[in-house]
Amino acid sequence: MTVAEHDQIPEAALGWIDAGKRAVLATVVETWGSAPRPAGSQLAISSEAELVGSVSGGCVEGAVVAEALDAVEDGECRVLEFGVSDDEAFAVGLACGGRIRVMVEPIGIGRGPDVALIRQLVAERAARHAVGYVVCTESWDRLLIDQAAGTPIGAAVRRAMVLDRSGFEEVEGAPWFIGVHNPPLRLIVVGAVHIAQPLVKMARLAGYDVSLVDPREAFASDARFPGETILNDWPDAALDRLGLDARTAVVTLTHDPKLDDPAILRALDSDVFYLGSLGSTRTHAKRVTRLTEAGVPEGRITRIHAPVGLDIGARAPAEIAVSILAEMTERLRRPATRPSGEAARPFVSALVLAAGLSGRMGDVDKLTEPVEHAPLIRRSAAAAEMSRADEVLVIVGPEDDPRTGPRLAALMGGARVVHNPENDEGMASSIRAGLTAIDPRADAVLVMPADMPLLGADHIDAVIGAFDPEAEKSICRAVDEQGRPGHPVLFGRRYFDALSEIEGDQGARAVIEAHRDQLAEVTTLGQGAILDLDTPEDWSAFNSRRGG
Repeated sequence: MTVAEHDQIPEAALGWIDAGKRAVLATVVETWGSAPRPAGSQLAISSEAELVGSVSGGCVEGAVVAEALDAVEDGECRVLEFGVSDDEAFAVGLACGGRIRVMVEPIGIGRGPDVALIRQLVAERAARHAVGYVVCTESWDRLLIDQAAGTPIGAAVRRAMVLDRSGFEEVEGAPWFIGVHNPPLRLIVVGAVHIAQPLVKMARLAGYDVSLVDPREAFASDARFPGETILNDWPDAALDRLGLDARTAVVTLTHDPKLDDPAILRALDSDVFYLGSLGSTRTHAKRVTRLTEAGVPEGRITRIHAPVGLDIGARAPAEIAVSILAEMTERLRRPATRPSGEAARPFVSALVLAAGLSGRMGDVDKLTEPVEHAPLIRRSAAAAEMSRADEVLVIVGPEDDPRTGPRLAALMGGARVVHNPENDEGMASSIRAGLTAIDPRADAVLVMPADMPLLGADHIDAVIGAFDPEAEKSICRAVDEQGRPGHPVLFGRRYFDALSEIEGDQGARAVIEAHRDQLAEVTTLGQGAILDLDTPEDWSAFNSRRGG
């Protein structure tokens, strides 16, 4: 099996078209707050109102289907918006408190994508090729791009593929939605034992392409694992045949060193994101001894998750399978939790500075002003939350200041809020307040103002990705393509004391100037790193450019 049936959305749409029906693709292109489905989630709708996939927890599908059927008739693409604060859409709004935008495209009709393009997308997915389905929502131009494309949009697609995250990117002044179609995650299970039976089923439901390896044909049989991909080879040969990469997990379940150890050695020599092995602590100690005697360095052996799975008290085979899949998911989505033998990244705390008094905006509170229907402060916090930062702290004003304190805190949903009682002393006071509240494990602190509407998770991730706590240059600052300095700025732990002593409204500029030889500049695309909104004129120009 390759892609789970419920994830075969483009395939379902193409199947309807080949059967003589019409079809529409609906795609989540942007989310705020606690939206139930991430950007890139899709729903296929046939002209007979058949559905495959989803764009929410069921709360907006009815409205999307109605719009899709209209699109079949008029050939027009559209972008829909839903959320509880939208009075017009309240009846179908998101009860969870989030907001979503959904792009609706009739295939082969009017301004929708050509059938040939969707057919090419389906072929690339079937061949396990990573591609980006790219749409300009102003002109409705479309491209299918792989990560090797040497263009600005190609670079944006490459970043999105690495993050495995769909979303908007402004490229050369135009908004492009990048739908990431990475190959399915893979799970290779070594050992056709009882636990493997629920594990392979659960993994397929979670979207994994599952292969089962066991040379013992009595165990690894179609009768015991109907419909599964089974390799009756020795594990080392099977893993060589399948190939291992950073989107693959390997789990060994046999308890037999003759079968488990060759697979473990192959996995340790690869970039798999997860390697788990069944067995007690005593069994794993014997395993460690064997691997050490075989010359495997201790640091690499620590990559093995053993006993396999999260400690949730699991006893029955299905419960153990749940614990394994849960641990795989955590290691995939939170790379910082991976064992130290892997290339674990440093722990980064992000500070979103929102305690300023916005004096140049007059009576307008800029952080509550909407940017594409979400308050600016919430949009900025969401960008940090979607990034690789390990924690996000939003610094607002004093609790007793109704303008910069509780009012802003109320817009944060579940984000962690830190009140700065000294916000009238300038930006430096907010950085100091954040430093007192960050996780003690933090290797670095990332600083970003809340008034930068185009600063996205990709800008933040680019800066985090450039940070090496052991490198001489451990201050990392985003710059635009012309080299103009901007945000975010990341400071390694060695600068925490200096940051705690800064004063005034210049933020951390004094620390940067004092350690300029230790500054690494990270080039980012677009205006996200440099565009902030300080005056009514800034807002007017921004809204005009965005068509607001």
